[in-house]
Amino acid sequence: MRTPTACYVAGVAGKSTEDREAPVHPSAPNEFHGAGPCVQASVPPGGGGGGPLRGGYRLRDAASPYLRQHADNPVEWYPWSDEPFERARREDKPLLVSIGYSTCHWCHVMERESFSDEDVAAFLNEHFVCIKVDREEHPEVDAFYIEAVGAMGESTGWPLNVFCTPDRHPFYGGTYFPPRPRWGRPSFRQVLEAVLDAFRNRRADLEVQARRVSEAIDQAMVPEQGPTDVSVVERSLERIERAFDPVYGGFGTGQKFPNAPLLGAVSTYLAGRRNAGGALAEHLHRTLDAMERGGVRDQVGGTFHRYAVDRAWHVPHFEKTLYDNAQLVEIYLRAWWRTGLARWLDVAVEIAEDLATWQTEDGGLIVGFDADDPTGEGGYYTWTVDELVEALGAENGRFVAELFDVAPPGVEELGGRCVLHRIDDARARERFGPDAPEDVLRRWHALRPVVARARAERPPPPRDDKLLVGWNGLAATAFAELGRMAGRDDFVARAAKIARFLTNGALDGRGVLRRGRVGEAWLGRARLEDFALSALGLARVHAATGDMTWLEKAYERIVETYRRFRDPRTGAFRRVGDDATADGPLPPVVCDAGGDGVLPGGASAAIRAGLELGSITGDMELLESAVASLEAYAGAPNDVPFGHGTLIETLSWWNGEVHDIVVVGEGGTPAFEACVRLVAGLPAALVSPVIVDRRRPVPAGFSNLADKLAAARPVAAYLCRRGACEAPVETPEALHRRLVALGGRWTEHHDGGPSDRNA
Repeated sequence: MRTPTACYVAGVAGKSTEDREAPVHPSAPNEFHGAGPCVQASVPPGGGGGGPLRGGYRLRDAASPYLRQHADNPVEWYPWSDEPFERARREDKPLLVSIGYSTCHWCHVMERESFSDEDVAAFLNEHFVCIKVDREEHPEVDAFYIEAVGAMGESTGWPLNVFCTPDRHPFYGGTYFPPRPRWGRPSFRQVLEAVLDAFRNRRADLEVQARRVSEAIDQAMVPEQGPTDVSVVERSLERIERAFDPVYGGFGTGQKFPNAPLLGAVSTYLAGRRNAGGALAEHLHRTLDAMERGGVRDQVGGTFHRYAVDRAWHVPHFEKTLYDNAQLVEIYLRAWWRTGLARWLDVAVEIAEDLATWQTEDGGLIVGFDADDPTGEGGYYTWTVDELVEALGAENGRFVAELFDVAPPGVEELGGRCVLHRIDDARARERFGPDAPEDVLRRWHALRPVVARARAERPPPPRDDKLLVGWNGLAATAFAELGRMAGRDDFVARAAKIARFLTNGALDGRGVLRRGRVGEAWLGRARLEDFALSALGLARVHAATGDMTWLEKAYERIVETYRRFRDPRTGAFRRVGDDATADGPLPPVVCDAGGDGVLPGGASAAIRAGLELGSITGDMELLESAVASLEAYAGAPNDVPFGHGTLIETLSWWNGEVHDIVVVGEGGTPAFEACVRLVAGLPAALVSPVIVDRRRPVPAGFSNLADKLAAARPVAAYLCRRGACEAPVETPEALHRRLVALGGRWTEHHDGGPSDRNA
């Protein structure tokens, strides 16, 4: 048996979920389009208002919208804290830990069917101690119990309902349980009775089983050491390539999730090899095309829904999230940079334009929107021919209906309404003539604002107004990269506004970084993913603005990340910091095994940020720590490449010919600005741009940059790898030649910004 990790607490430890959605194989059909009930979705929030106290009264003043939605349940809910575990020990009862989030459809279905049922609640209140957890507030709790349920052989997703001993060890769990037996599943009441019987009559065996589950997860948490050369990347991508759907792109042949960390790894690898073709590139292009034209994308708004319930990406589950869309901006941007296809830049721009409406006065972006609206699931986003004709007139309405395949009978589960998904190019030519699709897309983009105004008259889906630090780190990266590479100052300004939220608005009155805010109410302390992703976002904002303040803030944050979350003996990261117990007890597992969920894993993001910022600043202690952690985790993709997209992407970057390009000169001079523009054409996935204006001070301790300032050249551009820099080039022309000389990695970059659709 392997030695337990340093992340083993309360007697056990844990592992990061490799991918919380792609492996889901639900055992029962969903009432909506055959999606599994354990797959996340959403309905309008409810509960938490005034009036007589109900069983969930302890949740009424919670910061989490999800907890407040359960405040009027008859179930005697506790928030995640020491109190319910102490009560369970005192009364010798099992615990139900029920995990979800505010826009989760099946969480709310189960609330209506079971947690609002007086008889079910009475049984729970008599025999169990019940805890309600918001996974977006306590990602470390969610990650451990997701892993535990998976280790028991059950499907995972949300709602996640886990039964635990009073010492927090899980012994059984699952996702959605129906109120009556159906789909081959037992009813929730049957599950409760069986669990209670096992707890009372087979207690010894149950406790042994529970500890074995936790111990197995702990052993799996030991970082898997391995080589850090490019062969790891190539072997992983070969396995990933075989999982692509050869017809519609994406992974597998059932429900389709973007799996942004995995697509990000593929797009980064290919962006660094712009002359490379082959099956991997074909699969990525097929996926991006199918997603862009499919119903999984909101064709009117521009952003993407959470996933499609069918293989062809046509019928979405209508939830929208910030983390998916922020990552997809970068993925489409890199695809444009690699291929020069303007339509992919257009997609990135349209996502960002829609996300801009999610930004608050505080600078942060909200987390997303429910799938349901007051008219039902998808009512806001779907159309009939008559509605299009009413909005656009007969000719234009029928044109849009033909372009987006709006025709009877529609989707039965949506009441015959239709999801807008653009027909393929061959069908467009058949319907509209040989000049399609270019002509029809220009016509559509002229009509799109009219359709958007008509849709705005409908009751919209509810929004979740939480501002989460880690997710906003991804948004800062998206806006900064797109603004820098596409020449959009408005996006750069939005990125800087997010940066101010990350460095000021997310700190409480004592200067403690919090996980986020809901209005004026603070969520708990920031977790590993919040520190790491915000550090990367701040570095990207520096590259877009040239403001050294943001690079200094990024460096300070990643140094704090390594101090608070990293075990210097093993190189492993914990999901929580040294003050995490202020937010309640720790789950049995807090170690991060380097895997991704729906967003980049905290450990992988911390490694990338440490490598990058240690190299840029000359902090060799930080760089060496990051290298040691990379080596500690590098073996993981060999076993499970599908759950380690961010780690694969970091390894791809680490093996590149250039990591950093530092441009030093006086702002405003033609040569300096020309060099900055050249560097602006390169994605940060491949190289970290650093802009040093001699007129502004370099932070103390940035020895690498201070050394470069000492030279008296009017302008100098340094190409650096793993902390070592080549001799500088001193003119824009020389820098251009040097970039072209990198050959298979970079050729001449694309000039210009977003395409003019009306040209």
